Order: sequence, then structure tokens, then C-alpha cells
Amino acid sequence: MPAQTTVPPTAHAPVPQPVSEDSAETLLELARALARELHPRRRAAWRGGLDGSLDHEWGFDSLSRAEPLLRVEREFRVRLPEALLGGAETLRDVLSALGSAAAAPPAYDAKVRRRLAEEAAEPAPAGATTLIEVLEWHVRHHGQRGARRPLARRR
Repeated sequence: MPAQTTVPPTAHAPVPQPVSEDSAETLLELARALARELHPRRRAAWRGGLDGSLDHEWGFDSLSRAEPLLRVEREFRVRLPEALLGGAETLRDVLSALGSAAAAPPAYDAKVRRRLAEEAAEPAPAGATTLIEVLEWHVRHHGQRGARRPLARRR
């Protein structure tokens, strides 16, 4: 079992959660890979640490700061708070946010995907010449699937 460390609280993680050393190392690897991509000749950025400035030491300016956060979300399968984009000063801030980050919603519902894959596919209606005719055919043949409600309009 990896060693556990508690990260000091920040504005992004009011209740500190245990964060593994593996998480810290993975975060550093992600940041180093991005630093190499963005600044291939700036080797100092490749050696940044958890407490190094994202701007000065890592070279992640305000425009490139979203990319490391997106990579962290993908790697750790979490949803980080939006305030972290402008508020994180160091990778330790990101690591702290990881401790209290919400799990990311799945990209798809696996049960629905399996059920749809098991259903036999059938050809589209050959006689339909308009979208309305296709939709009417679909309701006649697949009305039992139910309809999705349209999203509520924002005011």
C-alpha cells in the first residue's frame, strides 16, 4: 500500500484528504510531459516540483494552464473545481484539490450501451423521404423506448 500524506488545506480543498505519494508522482509526470511539449528547449521547467510556481517555474501561463488541469482530470477521473484554473499557484494546490475532487461522471452509461448493442439493428425506413416521415416511423417501431425530455431553457 502506498504511503499516505496529508496535504495542507487551501481555498480549493477546505477539508484535507489523504493523497498518495503515487498521486503526487503521477501529477509531476503529467506536468513534466506537458512542460516538455510546450517548452522543448527550457529544461529547467522539466525539473519543477510540487511547490514551484505554475507560471514562473513550470512555464504554464494563463493560456496554457487549462491543459494540465484537463490532463489531471482525465488521468485521475475526477472533476476539478473551475476556480482552480485561475486560483492554483502550484502543483501542490492541484494535488490538494485532488483530495476533495468529485468523481467525474462516466462518459456513457455502460448498461445502456450494452442493452443497445444487444438489440438487433434494422435498416432505416426505405420509403421515408422527409425527416418527419423517419421520425413517425421511428415512433411506430420504437415507441416503447420512451422519449427524452428536452432540456429546460435557461432564462
